[in-house]
Amino acid sequence: MVPFAFDIGWDYRNAKDNQDRKLNYFTINAILSLNCHDVDQGVCRNPVPQRPLTKGSRTMDIYLHLGAHRCANQTFHRFLDTNNEVLNERGIAVWTPKHTRNGLMRGLRRAPEKITLDDERQAVRSVGRMRIEMARLEKQGRRALLISDPGLLGDLGDNLQKPTLYPLLQERLMRLQPVFAGRPLRIGLSIRSFEGDWASVLARRLSQGYAAPKPDTLDFLTTQPRHWRHVVGDVAASFPDAQLLVWAFERMAARPDSVLETLCGPSVSDLSYSSEWVGRSRDLNQLNRLMETCGQPPLMSGSAAKGTRWMPFSADHQSVLRAEYRRDLAWLQAGAQGHAGYTIGRKRPVLPPDGRGQTYSGTVVSDPAGTRGYTDGIKKRMV
Repeated sequence: MVPFAFDIGWDYRNAKDNQDRKLNYFTINAILSLNCHDVDQGVCRNPVPQRPLTKGSRTMDIYLHLGAHRCANQTFHRFLDTNNEVLNERGIAVWTPKHTRNGLMRGLRRAPEKITLDDERQAVRSVGRMRIEMARLEKQGRRALLISDPGLLGDLGDNLQKPTLYPLLQERLMRLQPVFAGRPLRIGLSIRSFEGDWASVLARRLSQGYAAPKPDTLDFLTTQPRHWRHVVGDVAASFPDAQLLVWAFERMAARPDSVLETLCGPSVSDLSYSSEWVGRSRDLNQLNRLMETCGQPPLMSGSAAKGTRWMPFSADHQSVLRAEYRRDLAWLQAGAQGHAGYTIGRKRPVLPPDGRGQTYSGTVVSDPAGTRGYTDGIKKRMV
């Protein structure tokens, strides 16, 4: 699918002629534009974005946080809302779903196979509306705009119905290209172990009144052909001039400040945040009570310990899903074929409340690498 055309010169007369092209420093390869302070056998394991994206220019930087779904996005959004005034004082405007889903992107968020002529017309108007808003923020002195909305990747319902991990993603994201044309762009993407990701998605669907998944559904989700490396490739292909940074949910789920710092740099590293997670899926006991209320059989007979997470996948399913996640992590750590930089978070050792072990960006990593079933020794979190 070819994205619709957009000419900035139509809305901003002579904008192309007046632009000093020498002031824009776009990157050919995101990895080449990153500093590394944690290099293992030549692999940049902890890239730190250079600041600023533009040098000697007033062009406003764009930071696009795509999610993905069920990766502590609501916690991150609450963190942004809490620190909104401070961020504004530091020249960073923030658009969360409260802003992006109030009509600002009408026509741009439609699934590619459902797009109509009216959607195209609405999308053209939305592109112009967003560029005018960005120009207004730039005129007010904002140095950067942070946009965070996992819905830009797609819909969880489509992922389950296909079932495929973000189908037609490139066709969907290409429709956003005209919005950011001519502006420095950095994109952030969080990935998660597949068994935890799909289990969280299914638990969320149960909370919305859907029935428990059938065995065939679990089989399809286990063998569906798309993985995080395909998602990363689609994002990189949609925005070839952007810097793309990827991190693991298990590393930074409880540290929204680290997510913000990864995107925007150390100038925002001192902001306060709450350790409470928002939007966490219900535990097994809560889901069983919900199933009983809906007149459906429980997910598991008997009572489970408080806080026990529901795992619908069998041991064989989990083995397959973990193997695919290990392949994705290995691919990212090996350079992602030049598509993206993989960050494992900023090194800030802190003792946890119980005094045991050591935290790495808020995540316990005292276990030797690989003992938890992942190539980088991530302590798995289920939310």
